[in-house]
This record gives sequence, structure tokens and C-alpha cells, in this order.
Amino acid sequence: MHLDAFLTIMGMSLATYATRVLGVWFISRLKESERLKRSIAYLPGSVLISIVLPPLFHKGASEALAATVTLISAIIFKNLIISMLLGMASIILFRGLF
Repeated sequence: MHLDAFLTIMGMSLATYATRVLGVWFISRLKESERLKRSIAYLPGSVLISIVLPPLFHKGASEALAATVTLISAIIFKNLIISMLLGMASIILFRGLF
């Protein structure tokens, strides 16, 4: 392995670890309130949305339609596996059509 690749991997590992440790340290310093608990409970969903939504606006109709199918299936079936499978099948289908 090249030294620069090794140092890059180690640096990114350290950065990932540091953000997690500092996040836990910072949260442990805050006074626990009901508002804080509710805010933290919504974090995973908001992070997921911030990752998923931007590509939908920069891609084509296939991705937007597949996301719609996935969202509707999640609402109807309330099952992660079914929603993921329908989402993957729909993106394959829509990319073949468009």
C-alpha cells in the first residue's frame, strides 16, 4: 500500500472517530430537556432526507418516480424490506423506460 493512501485512510478514520467522540461529549454537556430529546429523536430522519432529496432534484424523472414508488410503498406496507425491493425494482424499470 502506498504511504499517501495509508495516511489518507488513517486520517479519515481519525476524523470519523473524532466527530463521534466529540458529538457524544458535547451532548453529554447539555442539560437534558424534553425539547432536546425530541430534537435528537428526529435527527436520523432529517439526516437521511438531506442525503436522499438533493440527488432527486439533480437526476431525471426515473429517480423521482422511483422515490415516489418507494415512499408510497413505505406508507402503505410499513415494511422496510418491501419498500426497498419495490424502490430497487422501480428504478430498474424506470431507467429502462426513460
